[in-house]
Amino acid sequence: GVNAVVALDAAGRVTHFNPSAERTFGYRAEEMLGRSFLELLPERMHTPYRLQIDWLFSNEDAENAGRTIELCGRRQDGSEFPLELCLVTWRADAGSLYTAIVRDITQRKRVEADREMLLGRVEAMARTDELTGLPNRRAWDEELRRELARAARSRRSLCLALLDLDRFKEFNDRHGHLVGDELLVETAAAWRMLVRVTDYIARYGGDEFLVLLPQCTMKEAALVVERLRAARPLGQTCSAGLCQWDEVKAAEQFLAQADAALYEAKRAGRDRVVLG
Repeated sequence: GVNAVVALDAAGRVTHFNPSAERTFGYRAEEMLGRSFLELLPERMHTPYRLQIDWLFSNEDAENAGRTIELCGRRQDGSEFPLELCLVTWRADAGSLYTAIVRDITQRKRVEADREMLLGRVEAMARTDELTGLPNRRAWDEELRRELARAARSRRSLCLALLDLDRFKEFNDRHGHLVGDELLVETAAAWRMLVRVTDYIARYGGDEFLVLLPQCTMKEAALVVERLRAARPLGQTCSAGLCQWDEVKAAEQFLAQADAALYEAKRAGRDRVVLG
């Protein structure tokens, strides 16, 4: 549709209010003539906006012509909406006259908000394991680096556990992949409830899960991991390797240390936690 056009005198009073402006704001032209442009904006915004509008109108030359600012408009019924104000200046005998083109940008804002939300959702999906809803390997890698940096700064203890369901391949072969998936879902749900609020649990892939235990001694961490081992979702046991950060290892070596401990747990007969 045709843009709303509002013309103002040097004092910011309305001298012209076209039919589209009438539709946009809900005022008739004769009601607005001679009234301050600020009356088209919410009262709480008058002070901050006055500065913006003064700046917009201050340059006598055409420097600001075509510049746009976003404001919050208020219709006659008191409802508010986002608007874009584009300034076009010209001079007349009565001193400076300004004309502003006003666009209701509600729809555009809605589209932008939807897009932001969608991007946020896509971003979250990229970090979430589809099957269990736990953070995935990508999210884990980022979190581990973050926690290592935090532990280095605060000089607080950080433990890491790598857990693996025992004989998962055999379980899958015996019960089928659907039940195998169900086991992974049940495991994730059970373990999520059993870790501490500050712990971070992720599915690393296959039947491997990782738990990061910040501000936690090896003894405390072992208690948490033993709780997970005792859960036995669908009657299935697990093995775990647990280690504490030595304040120097990089993420990969820290993980490798837990992996070595897990290997020992498997070798020693499974269904146990080995401290690395």
